[in-house]
Amino acid sequence: MNILDLIKADGWPGKKAASTNGGEWSGPCPWCGGDDRFRVWPETCRYWCRGCGQKGDAIQYLRDKRGMKYLEACSFLDVEPRLSAPPSIGATRKPTYEPRITTAPPETWMKRAGEFITHAEHELETNQTALEWLQRRGISPDTAKRFHLGWSWSDHHDPGELWGMAEAVRIHEGLTIPYVVNNLPVRIRIRRHEWADPRYILIKGSDTRPMILSSESPAAVLVESELDAITLWAAAGDFISIVALGNVSARPDVYAHRLMERCRVILNALDADEAGGKASWNGWIQNYGDRVRRWPVPGGKDPGEAYQAGIDLKAWILAGLLIDENEQERFAIMTIDGEQSAADAIKYILTKGENHGSKKEQADGSRRG
Repeated sequence: MNILDLIKADGWPGKKAASTNGGEWSGPCPWCGGDDRFRVWPETCRYWCRGCGQKGDAIQYLRDKRGMKYLEACSFLDVEPRLSAPPSIGATRKPTYEPRITTAPPETWMKRAGEFITHAEHELETNQTALEWLQRRGISPDTAKRFHLGWSWSDHHDPGELWGMAEAVRIHEGLTIPYVVNNLPVRIRIRRHEWADPRYILIKGSDTRPMILSSESPAAVLVESELDAITLWAAAGDFISIVALGNVSARPDVYAHRLMERCRVILNALDADEAGGKASWNGWIQNYGDRVRRWPVPGGKDPGEAYQAGIDLKAWILAGLLIDENEQERFAIMTIDGEQSAADAIKYILTKGENHGSKKEQADGSRRG
């Protein structure tokens, strides 16, 4: 009995989806349900759910699904047991994740931060070089003002007592990127010059919660930096929420988690090639299931660079929201291990999406006629 026969014997209604790799069957997951998220490859005796992450071979299936012990599963399949039983994948597959609770900085800190932000905003208004740089990333002067972007002209130390801190607070030269929640500043990040390392510095005392630009939409896109989030807000903030996590390995706080829970689609635009990127991709799938779609930008490493490369960010997001599940899975398989570039895969899907739309409109027109 192969793995397909074994799973079908438990009433699984899967159907053949492809002839690659000796044949591939798809259907609802025996553990978490859904439509076509569960895949079986009889030739290699493997199964995998891209929703809950259940995976393994025939022995693993019997242990996780039918509750058999290792030796019992080996006897059922008439295979020779190993000297030591492998650990159960299902038992350790999904880590426990509790969204962290974030708190705003002290009132003294927010008061001084507000004064600093106001001054930096005025400085940016006269910094034509910085304004042009932002414009090239899709951030207009009006958008910069909407998000209180500013400019700090010099490296210096501000007295700590002004911030409610015991020690002096260092202020770096560069673009100031505040995060203001309910009219209160909770973070100030400074983007330093291109040659500076590290490029981004937090002002001491800042909160590290994700930036959430909510549109009350049932869809969200995940990016790394606040500037990326602002760029996307300018392009598509009217129909999608944007969450900037700060880095590819970061997890949502309780507020971002609530947003994810109500979303029907979550586009993961984090860079999976960076350290921690692939582990992060797996973590999002484990926590939010098949609502998460891998969707990196088709040009450059982030939305800002994609904008500079001439990518229509609104069309890119729409394509991510509208492609069907088989295309999503195909894209993830093609790109997650670097077999094909994200740019080539997404350009293909964008083109196909336009053609598909045209055909759909023609079909709708025919039916109306």
